[in-house]
Amino acid sequence: MESNSQQLLSAGRLRLFVAILLRNAAAFSSLSPRITVAHFDSGHYQLVYRALLNISAESLELPLFAELEAEIQSMLDEDPEIIPESEIMALQDFLAYAYDPDTLGEDPNSSRLENFAVNVAKALLQEKNREDLLLSVRAEDLSLFPALLQKATLEAESIENSLQVQSIKPTFEEDWDTKTPLVITTTGLSFFDKFMRGGTSRGEGYGLMAPFGTCKTTLGVMLWACSARRCYAVKQSIGKIGISVLVTYEDARSPDIQHRLLMYAARISRNSLEVMGLEGMGALGADPDNPLPYEKKEFSSEIDAGMFKCERTRASDAINRLNEHTLCLDFSGSDPDYPNAGHGGPAEITSRIKSYLSSIKAATGLDYYVDNVIVDYVGLMVERDLTLGDVEDHKAVQQAVNRLIHGVSKQFGCHTWMLHQLSGQANSITKATKSMHHSDAKGSKSFAENLHFCFVVGNLNSEMMGMIHCTKHRRAPKMSPTVIQVEGDFNRVISPTNYVVDEKGNIVDSAIMASAGVSSVNLNDFENE
Repeated sequence: MESNSQQLLSAGRLRLFVAILLRNAAAFSSLSPRITVAHFDSGHYQLVYRALLNISAESLELPLFAELEAEIQSMLDEDPEIIPESEIMALQDFLAYAYDPDTLGEDPNSSRLENFAVNVAKALLQEKNREDLLLSVRAEDLSLFPALLQKATLEAESIENSLQVQSIKPTFEEDWDTKTPLVITTTGLSFFDKFMRGGTSRGEGYGLMAPFGTCKTTLGVMLWACSARRCYAVKQSIGKIGISVLVTYEDARSPDIQHRLLMYAARISRNSLEVMGLEGMGALGADPDNPLPYEKKEFSSEIDAGMFKCERTRASDAINRLNEHTLCLDFSGSDPDYPNAGHGGPAEITSRIKSYLSSIKAATGLDYYVDNVIVDYVGLMVERDLTLGDVEDHKAVQQAVNRLIHGVSKQFGCHTWMLHQLSGQANSITKATKSMHHSDAKGSKSFAENLHFCFVVGNLNSEMMGMIHCTKHRRAPKMSPTVIQVEGDFNRVISPTNYVVDEKGNIVDSAIMASAGVSSVNLNDFENE
């Protein structure tokens, strides 16, 4: 049985398609960037289309019959064997057909003809995409088939999305102010909101870099948990269920990421989770009247108010919310259900999210949306991406950022956080207040070129304190860096207000400085040094 695209590519339809390209300006303008000479099998169609491309390179007008005939004759004179002699008659018959007034009717530039040409063009491109996939599979190791299929799927989606009939739209449509408004939503973390003029917006992409082992994953998990908390809070009012997606190429979901998430979301000490052993959550504290030593400090106000909840209750409550509003895609190789995951680049992320949304919709009947996606981290994603081919490292990283913005942020109407490593040279800088920049990204100085915001954290001092810099800010003014402190026992980063930088570049308590009569320095000095 013939496929739909094969039916669209019948001899009669192809003949009409090439005729439309010759005489319908809108169709040729929209399709010529994607359709090449190689997409045609017949030699006389290849010659006609090559002549059309030659003429269009010099003129904005489509050629008259005499102009096209002259260009084709010139090409034949230069190379008489450009097409087989047996196709000369077919060439003459086609030109007579294409320029016959009855072929395209009184209006060769009608939108009906343009729509027809677009549908045939899609079929041509999809057929070529399938042929390329088959050739690649034959030439490559079969173990690469999933990656090749991902690449072909991405190309198929690109074909469908890129070939559209251009409609006439005013710059300001009637409902422009309410149809796609700029809506700012808090990240849940004040130091990010400060730099972003209030928070995130859908369709945007953000970068976050830090030295190895500093706080990159910590911040990623915090953003993941904050998004889930926000989705839970608005669920009833909007009637949809939001999910936050963490894509981890480095840490396994179980138990690494699970522990980190509970540490932050339920404020449970790292030690309590790490010593659970085979007893699991049954080992967590279960007596609300006898807080554990760390809880007496961490929950002092709740204890005083009689609202304290024990570890086990906090964990159970958090898990119920997080299971509904989070999704972890484990691309580290540790997921037994997907042991080969992580080799398909951004397209694999998009495909897995779509599959999850489809499955959960079928299972529950409820409407879900993606609130945000956090990728940890871009460097590892690029290193493992088998669909890249022979691409230089710096271009691969930059392309990955663009593909995540367009294939994830735009595709799902969410925002995407892209975590990344700093270069080896930047990692070697030990001073906590040393200015850092997104051009210090590992593998590409252009990492942040197409991001809306990019944040860089430097190394930490012995008190786990450092500075966060916003070095790319598209819709907010430049601001001085902020002092942060990593609290590893709870997988969280805070921004203490009582710490400043002294004249020697050390982060110190402002009260101690004041008592010593020493003034702090302008943090902008560390942004610009």
